[in-house]
Amino acid sequence: MDRINLAWMDVVSASGVGLPMNLQKLQLNDRFSLGLQRIKSANYSNKGLRLIGLLLIFCFSCSKSIMPVDSVEVMEQPEKFNVPYGPNVYKPDRSFKVVGYMTFPNSGHGRDHIQKQPLRGIDYLNLSFLNPNFQGDLVGMNDFDIEFAVDYLKQNDVKVFVSLAGGLISNETKANWKRHLNSENRAEFVYKITQFVVNHKLDGVDVDLENNLFDEVGPLYESFVVELAQALHSYGKAITSAMYPISLHRAVTDKALETFDFINVMVYNLRGLWNLNDVGPHSPLSMVDRAYRFWTMEKEIPPEKLVLGVPFYGWDFDRRKAWSYAQIVSMNPQNAYKDNVEKIYYNGLGTIVKKVKKAKKAFSGVMFWQLRQDTTDGLSLIHAIDQTVAALETEIDCEIKFYYPDEDMDGLGNPFKPRVACTQPEGYVTNRDDTDDTTVNENIHSIRVENLKIFNGIR
Repeated sequence: MDRINLAWMDVVSASGVGLPMNLQKLQLNDRFSLGLQRIKSANYSNKGLRLIGLLLIFCFSCSKSIMPVDSVEVMEQPEKFNVPYGPNVYKPDRSFKVVGYMTFPNSGHGRDHIQKQPLRGIDYLNLSFLNPNFQGDLVGMNDFDIEFAVDYLKQNDVKVFVSLAGGLISNETKANWKRHLNSENRAEFVYKITQFVVNHKLDGVDVDLENNLFDEVGPLYESFVVELAQALHSYGKAITSAMYPISLHRAVTDKALETFDFINVMVYNLRGLWNLNDVGPHSPLSMVDRAYRFWTMEKEIPPEKLVLGVPFYGWDFDRRKAWSYAQIVSMNPQNAYKDNVEKIYYNGLGTIVKKVKKAKKAFSGVMFWQLRQDTTDGLSLIHAIDQTVAALETEIDCEIKFYYPDEDMDGLGNPFKPRVACTQPEGYVTNRDDTDDTTVNENIHSIRVENLKIFNGIR
């Protein structure tokens, strides 16, 4: 089940734009025959023909090799690409971490996308996605200002990665991947990726090849990630991966999995628009336990290398489209406290908090897809994740609840500013019945009834 990055979610999967893969070479002896045919077609004397023929034979016999008819010209590898990288100087991060993805916008420098979203509590952000063009250069940023993004994110204590590939790959880009993962070109491709990371002051690379691309590159995958890890680690940079929750493509070997510093497990898309006969939650809480058993028991990956992925979007089985969490909440703020509205299935605040609690006990972090799908206000899922992590730092088994500020002290809580905590903070209440927290309400009971009608869409 590929992660579906659809246009209406404002998610773009970058595609390398290169030359068509139809460059074939004639055999040298074919060229020789073609030359003789052209010579014969001209009115040369027999003596002239013999002389030109001898010269052609001499020239072509000096050639280094004969290229097969159906082969593709391979770029000669400069010596610098084949030099072994230095020792591994990367220091593994064993702390509990919050990892996010953010897609490059279709147009513009993207500074507003970085600045307006909540960043507190995010430890890593994967800028997504880059892919190779025909020459093996990474493309897909459009006009995104990566220098600004990296500087701004690091000022907010966020480590910045680039994510490669993604769920939507064009046939042209698949051909580019296959070309540059081949042994003849792989060393240069690894070099180019590593230099991109170093030159842009990034902290690492997230490898997000999925089934549609695995089918194309197959056995080339293992060697690629092993060599890329060696290169990145020699600069103190990390390599991570995004993987499916309860299954793996045969191309993903144990050796490849051992290479990654941690793995972002995409625990979502159990259901989706690819099967309209199976309607229901696409990321239920039960899926977390299934993913944990698969990765720790079947694949024997230690929990300290596993990061639990959660979705910031939902599937609409009626309208056959996807909605971001921000869009779902904009329909009605009360939707933040639900997991489905009609046949739109997503993860609301309550389920996200429960998943973070499970992750704190059994995984090494939480990952979310993706930043631009969150709200920028008090109903933000990132805020809920951050508050939950903070609450569990002091007491892992505490009973986490939502509390709501009562700024006008009328006994009614503001539903737009929930607080996740183990104990009730001062100035907070357990209800969320107040839509105007600046005015004291004397008739509390009637106000609660009216507010509930508004939030539930009755009025």
